[in-house]
Amino acid sequence: MLPVLLLIWAGICAAAAPDPVAAEAAAPPPGIGEPAATADWQTADGGVTLSATRITPAQAHAFYRARGFASDAAAHYAAACVFQIVLRNDAAGGTLTNRLADWRIGAGAKAQRFVPLETWEGEWTRRGIAEPARIAFRWAQFPGEQQFEPGDWIMGMAALSPRPQASFELNYEWSIDGITHRGTLSGLRCADMD
Repeated sequence: MLPVLLLIWAGICAAAAPDPVAAEAAAPPPGIGEPAATADWQTADGGVTLSATRITPAQAHAFYRARGFASDAAAHYAAACVFQIVLRNDAAGGTLTNRLADWRIGAGAKAQRFVPLETWEGEWTRRGIAEPARIAFRWAQFPGEQQFEPGDWIMGMAALSPRPQASFELNYEWSIDGITHRGTLSGLRCADMD
């Protein structure tokens, strides 16, 4: 009986052994399955990670054309200064509450905010963009308000319009269990116009 069991075990091991030719054939081409972009700016602050990655006008235009936007509407959004924002509560020790309206670009009288989702939605309604495309837009945007437990994260697009012409600072703010945290990402720039 033992030799039969050893033969069965040897067959299982042989079947489970990786076949290098099959593994190479099944591997995705280079670049597939890798992150789409590396963050251009990132900071870690008290167990929270914030990153911002520029999105080129061509990328933004293609993204929304593929979701049913008319070319002129997609171009309108793409003409803004668009970022992919990622916010992660890695280990803040409590609930992180974020309001995008509390974030500022620059300071003083020239301070600018990201365009609120409601402003874009009004524009898309005025332009007659179909509801499925508007829903896709809403789901792709960085949320205006969000709460994150430790381990939670969110990402989405946020746009500045008009486009800042020089580098700028992003002054961010959020709270953890009611305690406000502020910081700055410096040297941000819009992606070049294509």
